[in-house]
Amino acid sequence: MWNYFQKHYLISTKQELNNIKRPILIKDFEYMLNAKFKQGLDKPAINQKEFMKFWDWIGVSLKKIRYQKYLLWLFENGYLPAFITGTEAEEQLKNETPGTFLVRLSERLDGEFVISYAHQSGVRHYLIQPDDTADKKKTLIDFLGQNPLFSYILQVTQHQPNGKKVFFKHSKDKVLQRYYKKAPKQIKHPTNTGNNPYDTRLPDTSFG
Repeated sequence: MWNYFQKHYLISTKQELNNIKRPILIKDFEYMLNAKFKQGLDKPAINQKEFMKFWDWIGVSLKKIRYQKYLLWLFENGYLPAFITGTEAEEQLKNETPGTFLVRLSERLDGEFVISYAHQSGVRHYLIQPDDTADKKKTLIDFLGQNPLFSYILQVTQHQPNGKKVFFKHSKDKVLQRYYKKAPKQIKHPTNTGNNPYDTRLPDTSFG
C-alpha cells in the first residue's frame, strides 16, 4: 500500500520521479495509518471501504496542497510539516518562544489544517476556518502574515536515521514576505474554544 500510495501522492503533489522534493517517508506513512487505523503499520491488509475512508481524509488535504496558491511551495520546502500529531506538535513547541508555530493536518477532520503555536498560556491548536483564506484573493500566507500571534515558522527537514524529525525556526516575515500581496494588516479574533479540541477563533491579545 505504501508504494501504491507513494505513486498517487507524487502525482497529487506535482512531483516527478526524477525530481522528488518531498517524498513520503515511512514515518510519514506510519503517521497516516495511525491516524485512521488502530493497528498502524501492523495492520496486515486494508479493504476497499477502509481505503476510501483513508483517502477521504488524506486525499482532500493533498488536493488543497496541489491547487491552493503557495500551499504547494510551503509543503515542498518543509514550511508545512503536515504529518505531525497534536502530541508531537506540543512536544516540539512547549519550550519555544511564544509566537512559534507550525502547520499540520487535522487528524480528526478530513482535509483540514491546524496551526499549532506557542502561546503565553501554553501550546494551542487553531483550526483554519473557511473564511481565513479565499483562494487567490487571500492565501494561507496572507493569513499567517496578518496575525500577530504567529511570529516564527518551524520548517521540517528530512528525518534523521532514527526517524526523528528535525526542525529549524525562521522569522515568519523573512520566509513569507515575498509572497504577501501587500503589507500585512494585522487582524485579531476573540477566542471561543468550548469543548472543541481546536481553537476556532484566535486570542485577541498579542504577546507582551
